[in-house]
Amino acid sequence: MNSNPVPPPTSTLTLATCNLLNLALPGRVFYANQDPFSAAEYQRKTQWIGERLRALNADVIGFQEVWDEAALRTAVAASGLRYPTVLALGAENAGPPPGRAALKARRA
Repeated sequence: MNSNPVPPPTSTLTLATCNLLNLALPGRVFYANQDPFSAAEYQRKTQWIGERLRALNADVIGFQEVWDEAALRTAVAASGLRYPTVLALGAENAGPPPGRAALKARRA
């Protein structure tokens, strides 16, 4: 008899991290030597990120290189998953250093 039975799946917490490589709204200049995303590039990027998030299906994800919280929210919405909390700490020119860290979490 096993004294350490496998816990039921409902007790599993899945964590992930992802570098979003300068996720920003279209037209946002994030580096002087790099062109901002066009509307089409932004749509492709957020759709691609949404597909990856859906595949991960993690309970909590930490992100790097998020320039605009609105862009992160768009990518999360594209995933089709429900996350009651989506934060991009320090993003949207909230002061130095430029915000590029984010977190999302959902309830079971």
